[in-house]
Amino acid sequence: MDIKVLPIKVLCEKAENITEKVAAVITSSYEVDICKLEAIEYKIIFDFADTKEKNHPQAFRRLHAEEIKEFLENLPNDIEKLYVCCDSGESRSTAMAAAITRYLNDDEMKIWKNPKYHPNPLVFCVLARVLGVGVTPVELKYREWLNQQALKNAIKNS
Repeated sequence: MDIKVLPIKVLCEKAENITEKVAAVITSSYEVDICKLEAIEYKIIFDFADTKEKNHPQAFRRLHAEEIKEFLENLPNDIEKLYVCCDSGESRSTAMAAAITRYLNDDEMKIWKNPKYHPNPLVFCVLARVLGVGVTPVELKYREWLNQQALKNAIKNS
């Protein structure tokens, strides 16, 4: 299954033209126009804040991660693409995509090394742990360092 990270607005714009069998994991701080997503049969939508503070009242929780795990486990085998979306397609969605990619035994580092992405460490850690592919604090710090280096290099080379 191919995983694509997009801002929710972009997915809404392209959803009616999707011809392949797809699924979507979506989070937004705003109301999602579900009518624009009717063409996507398999989808799960959340509302949680883009915060790294686990005590924040709207933080990503284990319950969210468990729902994502159940959603993934119940997807048909012929799903070709999984869209993972948040408002900007940079933080919450990339964190979920990195954890799901790791879960599917694919190379999550392509997300951490992308200077356009800034995976939310709380979302990544909670979801990875629930998916059974958690990382140690040192491994997380390394991923965050890689991400910061990618951004610094992109700025330096622009």
